Amino acid sequence: MNRVAACGPAASFLHAGAENPVPGRRYQFYNNKKNAKTAHGLALRPTVCPLDNGLHRLTLILILGTAIAGKAAVTGRGPHAPRDTRRPAKSAHAIRTKTSRPDQELLQAQQWVEWGDWNRARDLLEASLGHSPIHARILAYYAHVLNAFGDHKKAIKMARQGLKINPRCGECHLYLAEALGARIKKMNHFRALWNLPQLRRQLRQAMRDAPQTPNAYWGYINFYMQAPAAVGGSLDKAYQYAQKLGHYDPVDGKLAEASIEKARGQMARALSDYQTAIQTHPRDPRGYFHLGRTLFLSGHYRQAARALEQAHHLSPHSAVYRAWYAAELVHLHRMTAAWRLLQGPGAGNRLGYFLVAQALKATGQNFNLAKQLLARYLAAPAEPRQPSRQKAQLLLASLG
Repeated sequence: MNRVAACGPAASFLHAGAENPVPGRRYQFYNNKKNAKTAHGLALRPTVCPLDNGLHRLTLILILGTAIAGKAAVTGRGPHAPRDTRRPAKSAHAIRTKTSRPDQELLQAQQWVEWGDWNRARDLLEASLGHSPIHARILAYYAHVLNAFGDHKKAIKMARQGLKINPRCGECHLYLAEALGARIKKMNHFRALWNLPQLRRQLRQAMRDAPQTPNAYWGYINFYMQAPAAVGGSLDKAYQYAQKLGHYDPVDGKLAEASIEKARGQMARALSDYQTAIQTHPRDPRGYFHLGRTLFLSGHYRQAARALEQAHHLSPHSAVYRAWYAAELVHLHRMTAAWRLLQGPGAGNRLGYFLVAQALKATGQNFNLAKQLLARYLAAPAEPRQPSRQKAQLLLASLG
């Protein structure tokens, strides 16, 4: 549920960063020449998830809102990107014939989140709870969405309400842990330590009651990746959970392994993990997207183009994929093609406005158009895991 604040697809929009996938959520690049690696002929900067020193160091690692959400990041299932098909209408028909109305609406809300349309997902879940107020899994996912919008208090209330209905609801435990983590982030050092056992207990119960849920594994992976060793952090432990995740979702398992290799500074191995995901599951867009975005953030735009194009081709409804591919086209000076992508339906246009405007500035092209796109971005309803208004305003001011 993308994936961490310190590290995530949402952590970096082009070169600035944004709150992860799709999936996101886990792949932020930093300028680290000392540890630069060369992989497949490309000089890449390793991804590191640096933590602040002092009291903030512990509290930062407790943000399961990004550890779990991310998968959305920006990504949608953050790093977990959508794995929809070219024929979503057929899939929707299959869903209708096999599931109840509340389950259909839950699946649709999850799909919209993966595509970057959080507002539509929230509206649908609220409407669904109007006629199905005792559906524990809808309450749980509603808590996840509320947490993404920053309403941590209500998210905790919804998750606990779901647990009253079904004490063995794994998703309720998972998203309760996510909301608790977001709240703990705002606590001081000692209160954070006091609340840490409660958070970890919810993670254990989520794993107990929903052992086949990928996001339960991501919660542990990101915790172990970011936690200091003094409180149990370990990349080796994170890698063990990534391998377990691979038993239930092979592609997601490889994405997790790649994020750990980046944290270790092993960029060549991370790229190899993406390539393995692509080779073993060529119809899954997630491997293409994360490979392409990694190359893009490293400044290898031409090498990134094919992967991002394929991700968009396999999942054309993903706002995240469309936005990143449009930004890639700007770097290749294909503005007409990028503009066509911005005309697509859905909230993804908002994300695309920011990324394309940032790419125009980076390449020195058409600052007037960049200003217009940023104005549209600021006028559109805000979506979680997208650049903040402040970031957009700063970019606008830099255009003169």
